[in-house]
Amino acid sequence: MNTKDIIIPPASKNLKSRRVFLDAGEEVGEHSTKEREELIIIIDGEATLINIDEGNKEKMKKETILKAGDAFFIGQKKTHNVINKSDKKLEYIYVTG
Repeated sequence: MNTKDIIIPPASKNLKSRRVFLDAGEEVGEHSTKEREELIIIIDGEATLINIDEGNKEKMKKETILKAGDAFFIGQKKTHNVINKSDKKLEYIYVTG
């Protein structure tokens, strides 16, 4: 995984944004939005977004396929992962605040 800062503290008080590049088969890893919200915008390639339902004993996972031009909102306190299951490079931007 490779990233490029767009805006991060101290330039912004509440917003954080990066451009992310994932090679084929690579993933970000499960993480939580905690008290923030997140917007993911796909620039190039195809992403598999995994949302994990922490309230369910079995931690149900829901997959959403996102393609170039798609955007996806993730609310507060949500565990998720971004995976590149394709054979091409994935490029996306995330914004948290």
